[in-house]
Amino acid sequence: MAQFPTFGNATGVWNINDVYNNVSGGTWPNFGALGLFAGGSTGPANNSVIDQITISTAGNATNFGSLLTTQKPYGGGLGSLVRGVIGGGDSPANTNVIQYLTFSTQGNTADFGDLTVARARTGGTSNSTRGLFAGGAAPTSSNVIDFITIASIGNATDFGDLTVARNAPPSFSSSTRALFGGGYGGANVIDFVTIATTGNATDFGDMINSPTNVGGNAAVSNSTRGVIAGGEVGPASVNVIQYVTMSSAGNAADFGDLITGRSLSAAVSNSVRGVWGGGDPGSLASVEFINIASLGNAASFGNLTCGRVALGSASNAHGGLSDGYQGTRPAVFFGQG
Repeated sequence: MAQFPTFGNATGVWNINDVYNNVSGGTWPNFGALGLFAGGSTGPANNSVIDQITISTAGNATNFGSLLTTQKPYGGGLGSLVRGVIGGGDSPANTNVIQYLTFSTQGNTADFGDLTVARARTGGTSNSTRGLFAGGAAPTSSNVIDFITIASIGNATDFGDLTVARNAPPSFSSSTRALFGGGYGGANVIDFVTIATTGNATDFGDMINSPTNVGGNAAVSNSTRGVIAGGEVGPASVNVIQYVTMSSAGNAADFGDLITGRSLSAAVSNSVRGVWGGGDPGSLASVEFINIASLGNAASFGNLTCGRVALGSASNAHGGLSDGYQGTRPAVFFGQG
């Protein structure tokens, strides 16, 4: 692989073949790529805290800012290279509010617009331009998929429907496809849509070893592989990690195990790492990670600033952003030396 220009060695220019190969292969460098964990509840009390981590560097989270209200987003978050967006939630009534932040500037969220239907437990995912919010509890399970243009503030528009109504579906994407797996009420079904064209979802395959009452999983992706972890079966949280190759429909396969079985956690990723934080049982504070390209068990990453469950998340380097170059890019230096 070619040597990338870096801040420590700034001589040279990007070779266009290197750019293409690393973007399409999901190996574009992720300097300073952020993962955010937003809201949730600690015991009976909702909170508005937004934590941040640098995904490439293990360690404890620090404070980024606050949501507009104390609420449980239940995973309903997404991100572009510039903005993180949270859609819907429970505060404590279901809300249609969409709120956003700018990754480069620590601070509180601002109003973006409204979902087409007020609901909690949406599944959020995106490419670099369009964000999708799928399913949810309104209050019964919903099959609605909404979309927004992330760079333009405004209300969401109807995209189509899931094949099965469900809430809290683990959601992830490549630059072309968005996938929605399982969720409460969704059995073990994985759906997909083509992000650029509106329409109803199509069956992709099934999650592994997932009875009809599984739910509360969270998912990450690089540009080719989606990884779903955790969830609950009945009252018990599970530690199963499973994965799919997003370009080809099919059933999920075993990846490894989480350190701690957790449900209603939140997850973020860059092109290398997937990270899960928070969740049940007991409003977890722990954060753990995997290397997406290598099968195996998770390792410890650090802790959130406070333990919580049913939180939301967003990153500026996940697998859906390979069409916009994943991660926060280093400066390009021309003709030095």
